[in-house]
Amino acid sequence: MSCAACASSVESMAASTNGVKEARVNFATHQLWITYDTYKFSPDELKKNIQAAGYDIIWSEQADPFDIRRQEYVKLLHQTLVAFALAIPLMIVGMLWMHEHWAQWISALLATPLVFYSGRVFHLKSFKGLKTLTLGMDVLVSMSSLVAYFYSVIVLFINFQSNSHHSVHVYFEPAGMIIAFILLGKTLEERARYKASVSLRNLMQLQEPYAMLVKDNIHERVPVSLINCGDKILVPKGTNFPLDGVITEGVTTVDESMITGEFMPLDKKPGDRVFAGTRNQGSSVIIEVVHLVNETLLAVMVQRIQEAQGSKAPAQQLADKVSAVFVPIILLIAIFTWIGWMLWNGSFENAIYSMVAVLIISCPCAMGLATPVAIVAAIGNASRHGILVKNAAAFDRLSKVNYFVIDKTGTLTWGKPQVAEVIWKVDKPALEILYSMELHADHPLARAIVSYFKSSVSHPVTFSELTIIPGEGITSVYNGITYVAGKSTLFQPDAFQNIHSEIEKKGTVVYFGVPQRIFGWIIFEDQVKPEAREFIEQLHRKQIKVIMATGDQEITARNIAQRLGIHQVYAGLLPNEKATLIQSLQKQGAKVAMVGDGINDAESMARADVSIAMGNGSDVAQDVADITLIKNDLMKIVKAIDLSKKTTRIIRQNLFWAFGYNVASIPIAAGMFYPFTGWQLNPMIAAAAMAFSSISVVLNSLRLRS
Repeated sequence: MSCAACASSVESMAASTNGVKEARVNFATHQLWITYDTYKFSPDELKKNIQAAGYDIIWSEQADPFDIRRQEYVKLLHQTLVAFALAIPLMIVGMLWMHEHWAQWISALLATPLVFYSGRVFHLKSFKGLKTLTLGMDVLVSMSSLVAYFYSVIVLFINFQSNSHHSVHVYFEPAGMIIAFILLGKTLEERARYKASVSLRNLMQLQEPYAMLVKDNIHERVPVSLINCGDKILVPKGTNFPLDGVITEGVTTVDESMITGEFMPLDKKPGDRVFAGTRNQGSSVIIEVVHLVNETLLAVMVQRIQEAQGSKAPAQQLADKVSAVFVPIILLIAIFTWIGWMLWNGSFENAIYSMVAVLIISCPCAMGLATPVAIVAAIGNASRHGILVKNAAAFDRLSKVNYFVIDKTGTLTWGKPQVAEVIWKVDKPALEILYSMELHADHPLARAIVSYFKSSVSHPVTFSELTIIPGEGITSVYNGITYVAGKSTLFQPDAFQNIHSEIEKKGTVVYFGVPQRIFGWIIFEDQVKPEAREFIEQLHRKQIKVIMATGDQEITARNIAQRLGIHQVYAGLLPNEKATLIQSLQKQGAKVAMVGDGINDAESMARADVSIAMGNGSDVAQDVADITLIKNDLMKIVKAIDLSKKTTRIIRQNLFWAFGYNVASIPIAAGMFYPFTGWQLNPMIAAAAMAFSSISVVLNSLRLRS
């Protein structure tokens, strides 16, 4: 399917199949979803109906959809490369030696494979469109190139038989360039879809294919598809949880950053929930399965991202919408032009002369260039500022956004814990012991402590005993004395006398001392990016409302929000809850942009009107995003907003002049003024006028480079 009209055609043919109650096509992912009556529905009938419309269907069980997407992209890329390899010399020959007989023959040789090999996708879709009466831009592209080509072939042989030095002009160049330019746009579009499908595959690969089933004290490795709800499975340390479940035995630490986006591993004990795709970092645990493989939070995330990408895609590009009316009108004008001339003076030559002029001058080259050239210029400008933009629709939507939903960790902050404050209750806090204990721990807080005290400690010490307690902290024995670093639960209650109870509201805290006495504590925070506050202020100046949406705890989120001047905060959110927040804003009529960096943000980014990913974020987030910030500078978003307004304005100007040019020039080409002026438009002048319209679009677009 190459356009929204294709998707609509497939959807209607599927819905007309006996037994199908509902049919829905996702144009972004090229998938068809149907609800059907098992007793009435026939897969063969569905395939037959869709093939009758000129398309084909592949059952997902029979082929890898990601591999199909890759093959489609590679095939289209090959056609485009061949097209430009032929189009460039064709353009040079046509511009420099257009009246030379030998140059016209070379142009014919170059244009033939360009029109019929690279352009065959348009000709086939045009034929299908004519069969089903769904006339899109493909029909106009095909007819324009074919008429120009075959007219040129006829003229070529007339010139060959003539001994005159003044040959009639041929139009092989516009016939070929139409195909090349339109193919380029479709290749860029297909490439974006292919990258999005790859990102989804990477996300799906977080799902473990096997699980260790525990039954009657026997451990058996089985495919996750055979696991049922209520089964118990063993999850070893250092592996991903294969399914959603509840811990029944064991205590561990789990990295849930792919879901919550937060850097801090979470402590898990019996009764706590765990999710497929998250990593077990502590010790082996046994969980009771609560969701089957197709119902896990990870599987739901993948499905929702696919659905959101399809719903977010525009129903049709403006050129396709106009062409639904424009194409049949042009065809009728061309036919009536020929009929009118035949009735006027009976001259077949004048009739075909004017009809060709109409089809050539109405060529959609300028329409095809209107958006891609502006986008190429805008992307070049944006990339110089560290902003990667995928498509024109993203620019257009960004200029209308009035809500920004922003993730915290890795977006407004660096996403790494750093020591914010150190309080000692003793004169000599034994830093060498604390430093040496944390050297043995593989934990973000331990690494932050080691980094902070590295310059203060000359020599680490050696312990007679050292124990890492998952989710709690570390204990060690040095010179017969037990030392403790970690949560308050590792200390005796009396150790907290005369210590303020509000300490832990400031952030994450690690206490250090002996079980009976606390020597001091260290408070951690996620460091705010230096440009974050100015970025928020700039959004407020543009009358854009800002919401922080994070999976982090309430206290930490509100502390960061207060420092940045953000008044609306939603903390402790799962990925689907972030997406629900965005949907609720959209239902109120808001245009929402989502800024994030992690896998956990991908679903909400796909739901948003505009999605922006940080350059240091996950591949999934970047592939789902409309815009990626290479240098992770939040102020680049402000630059992108300003650039989007200019780009949208330029694109609209281009489309106005492209369509306006056709409206103004077609009556002249048809010969409407011939009875009054005696002047008939030469097809060569029509081609020149067509070229001028394309040049004007290009020159207007190049203003975006500055």
